Amino acid sequence: MPPQDSCVSTNMTLRCPNYYVVIITKALYGVTQTSNSCQYSHDDCLVDTMNTILCPNDVHECVIYAAQEPLIHCNNQSSNYLHIEYDCVPLWMNDPGDEYNMCENDNIITNNHGRITSPGYSHYFQTTETECSRTILVPNDKILRLWLTDLYIGTAGIDCSKDYVAVVDRHDIRWQCGLKRYSYPLLYSSTVMIRYFASTKSVMYRGMRMYFEIIDRSSDNTYRSSNGTTTMTSTVQSFQLCKVVRKNIYGVTHSNQCEDYNITQHCLLTTEPTFSCRQRCTYLYTGNRAIPSCENRIATYLYVKYHCMPINTELVLPNISCPIDNSKMLLEINRQGRFQSYDYPNLKNMNCTYRLRTKPGHIMHIYAIDISLNDFFSNCTQNKLSLIEDGEIDGSDFCEERSQKLIYSTRSNEIDLHYIVTDDRLFTSHGVHLYIESQPDASMTVREKREHDLCFNSSLNYSCPIGYTFMITSAFYGIMNKIFNQCRFMPGDCIEDTLSTINQCQNDQSTCFLSYMTKRRLSSCSDKYGDYLHVMSECVPSKPHEVMSSLKVYNICETNDTISDINGIIISPGFPSYERTNGECRRSLVIARKDQVLKIWLNEIDLSSDNTSHNTCSKDYLMINTAYVYCGIHKLAMTPISASKIDIQYRGTTSSTSFYKGFKLYFEWIEKSTNMTYNDTTLLSTTTSFNIPIPLWAQNLELSPILSAHICFGSSYTLQCPRQSDYVLSIIYTSYGVSGTGLCKVPEPNHCQQQVSLNLTCTYSCLIEYYTPQTIAQCTFQNADYITIDYECIPTRLPKDKNPIDICAPYSSNDTFNTSTDVMMMISPNYPTLNSTHNCSKRIETLPGKLWMIYLVDLSLEGRNDLNTCNITSLTTYDGHDEIIQCGLKQLTLMHVSCSHFIEFKFVSNSQAFNYRGFEVFLYTINAPNDWSYQLTNLMDHGSTNKNNARYNRTSNDRF
Repeated sequence: MPPQDSCVSTNMTLRCPNYYVVIITKALYGVTQTSNSCQYSHDDCLVDTMNTILCPNDVHECVIYAAQEPLIHCNNQSSNYLHIEYDCVPLWMNDPGDEYNMCENDNIITNNHGRITSPGYSHYFQTTETECSRTILVPNDKILRLWLTDLYIGTAGIDCSKDYVAVVDRHDIRWQCGLKRYSYPLLYSSTVMIRYFASTKSVMYRGMRMYFEIIDRSSDNTYRSSNGTTTMTSTVQSFQLCKVVRKNIYGVTHSNQCEDYNITQHCLLTTEPTFSCRQRCTYLYTGNRAIPSCENRIATYLYVKYHCMPINTELVLPNISCPIDNSKMLLEINRQGRFQSYDYPNLKNMNCTYRLRTKPGHIMHIYAIDISLNDFFSNCTQNKLSLIEDGEIDGSDFCEERSQKLIYSTRSNEIDLHYIVTDDRLFTSHGVHLYIESQPDASMTVREKREHDLCFNSSLNYSCPIGYTFMITSAFYGIMNKIFNQCRFMPGDCIEDTLSTINQCQNDQSTCFLSYMTKRRLSSCSDKYGDYLHVMSECVPSKPHEVMSSLKVYNICETNDTISDINGIIISPGFPSYERTNGECRRSLVIARKDQVLKIWLNEIDLSSDNTSHNTCSKDYLMINTAYVYCGIHKLAMTPISASKIDIQYRGTTSSTSFYKGFKLYFEWIEKSTNMTYNDTTLLSTTTSFNIPIPLWAQNLELSPILSAHICFGSSYTLQCPRQSDYVLSIIYTSYGVSGTGLCKVPEPNHCQQQVSLNLTCTYSCLIEYYTPQTIAQCTFQNADYITIDYECIPTRLPKDKNPIDICAPYSSNDTFNTSTDVMMMISPNYPTLNSTHNCSKRIETLPGKLWMIYLVDLSLEGRNDLNTCNITSLTTYDGHDEIIQCGLKQLTLMHVSCSHFIEFKFVSNSQAFNYRGFEVFLYTINAPNDWSYQLTNLMDHGSTNKNNARYNRTSNDRF
């Protein structure tokens, strides 16, 4: 059957003809090298997951859910997809002569195909007093294919000693027990013995069923012996009784001859073992493993990595139940130890939380010796073991892992282990047995992305390990799918990007508190209220910590030497204290290898923005590769940059002040995706001047019409407004688009699109690059073919015959400004200087049947306090329905679309802070839609707008 690939968090269906059963032959979780696409590729990091994927029933269709799993062997990255290969195997034989009872006296089988079953299978399970065996004879020019199509017998712990099926040929013995379906590798022996023993009785058991067929031996299936190499990565000399933890690596050489293992020159596939080892294992590679990721060539050798895991070390937990007060039990892991659940191997109802802790600067590796909580079913619901990092809510769940393997590596020196059993009546489940080892954390790179869903009226308190900063990389509100009725993001949900509106967690701190307490109306979703806030985050290195001495910190002004490290931190002088620079400082990052690109995370930027240029960055700035210019307050992850040399320029000439900090960034060279385009040209800065014709609207200092740009993958484009400082560019709407053909096409209604935030800092121009493919969750994780951008040019001043309105200047007794004018500006007193306290307001009314579009041209106020409120200085807008409160430093943004023909402004400044400018707001009117209805309510919905209606009902007749 053709292989199947499925994105994480989706289902795949494996189909066979009627009267056949699905037998999975290969199951791999993959981490792609192409920006989280869902397509299996030999370039991906692959981890065998045969032990966790199962079709438990005799059905010709099997639905598999592709969960997102952290993969230890892929640097703790989360899987992007699940790759499955399977066979369709007959359930019944048409000829009774092809049916064989496992325990009949005549044990020789010479037929070329058939079905073998245990006594009483499947309705009257019978135990066996002694071991039964059958022998299949295979001609010399043939090979044997064998499937264990159903097995449900007992298991004593994890070693199959009292109940088993064993397949024996001249090379190996393969043991199976418990609940399983299994496809054996091609067997080359002339005699293959099947041994069966079932001593444990249960009404749940069915017994055993196998199907075999003898096929021709092709020229590619000749037997080849090789001297395989084994590498012991670690040993524990003080313990003689060990369990063997292994990793199988199949290698394809260019010469098709057996050569020494070489990770750089050979095509490799890493898999997990499909059979259990005890204290010893015998390996023999028969030379018949085809590697799909290596053009289906036969692996030349099998390379085995293993180490021995102690199973008789000291227990870190005595055999006691949970504390009566349900308090958390602290377990110290000094170097190594074992964890066993209470009364193991007997399953008991429990609900306990343990705090595992090791030395600072160390992490813990957690190995499964036996996790049997759910009778071989991997759907962890009632009984489970959860490993929860600080700041996480759900953590990683385990309920079935009966092979010895590494299941988790912590991100810090402490973690919560939550063990819950609510159904202890299961026959083949025994509890939890773990081996835990503490080691120094010698590596420091960006931690894997984490996803969080905050339902309405919920919050998230997240913490990164010591030495890291918490960074939000993506955020959007969503309407949950009513079919699944789950308050979490699922592909296909209606979503609206909100990354640019999140003001929390903008400092270089390891902790972050987020909440969703005020419902947001989503203009992109027919003004429905968002059910959840979906956030993606990363833990980004911020400072070296103890053993992490390899991470270097560079002062950008200390020297102009180039930096060639694979990763590092660059800071402004004195950060987080601000120090004035003598002109511009510059450092260059040089590429380590041609197959790498540079990823930069801006841990924190806190710089002044120009007093007279509306939040432009010509005086103080951080400039990256001449194209990306930042000032003000920012914390963001940049898209990868493909260039052989990247220049970092910094200027901080504002007089020393306690209000600013400077900047800190972390950089890391990463592998370039196979479909990433390469751009090695010097790009124009966003402050570069352009000579373009001045349209009529710009000649009259009017608001521009809505302009659009279409940027194909592999290209760049510069958005620009005329008259330079008289205009500032406002991005209204940005979306990635998937054409469905893999080609860049003009957007059409049938294209899949997803709204995004690009984290751009625009002045009167803005550079857009699309060289790194972006995976779109809304479009089944396909790569976007293009970017579509709608933008406007907003005037920063009015024509000479019009003046802005000072919010604190007296106008009338009730401070209501009635106007038939379609455009105006509101400013703070003495803008762009703010040097006194204020508490004033204005109400502006236009003609009935019109609405206000309100743009925040410049905001330069004191930021939020520690409680995330704007209680010192704020600008508030209210239209009788929605209230928005703003403070801090912000670039140009569409702040509000009113629900009525009036808008109220309130400005409060409770301190005489220096170096702040105040605010400048641009307003214009639009015609209300024909079906518009408005009713005043008391609902206070911070940040809600009707952007969708405003955007699609605006025409050229709506203005002037």
